[in-house]
Amino acid sequence: MKYLALMACMSIALASLHGENTQMIPVSFDTLFPASSFQRVLDICMHVWGEIEQLAVSESGLLSDASLLSIDAAVGKLVYVQLCLDHMIADQTYPTDVQDLEYLERVIAALEDTYDELFNRFGEPERMICTKHVLHKVRKKLVQLNHIVSM
Repeated sequence: MKYLALMACMSIALASLHGENTQMIPVSFDTLFPASSFQRVLDICMHVWGEIEQLAVSESGLLSDASLLSIDAAVGKLVYVQLCLDHMIADQTYPTDVQDLEYLERVIAALEDTYDELFNRFGEPERMICTKHVLHKVRKKLVQLNHIVSM
């Protein structure tokens, strides 16, 4: 009798696992607590800063193809940061604390310094011009956000 009850429970469990009506609901920290646009911007900037810092302190005298690809990817991430800042302004979803924006400005300034160090050491004028252009636009968006939040 116990055997039949155990088999019935197992078959019900298997049927519920493989049934047509069951759906898996993905649960993760990110789905339960989504990051704000500002948090995404800050995380990306910190990540890019770390990547570029590693390249800047590299012992190698030349940048490898992988390093150049990392620089190009970092520029792409900064363009995404600019897009996020544009959306924050358009949707009026900016941080309410001026200190948060000031911190992000300091991170961007440190990122600019690290890029300067990297490019002064290794050259790459085309990438330097592109990077400076993107960072300048990000800085302008931050000034605009800072002005809005300060009002």
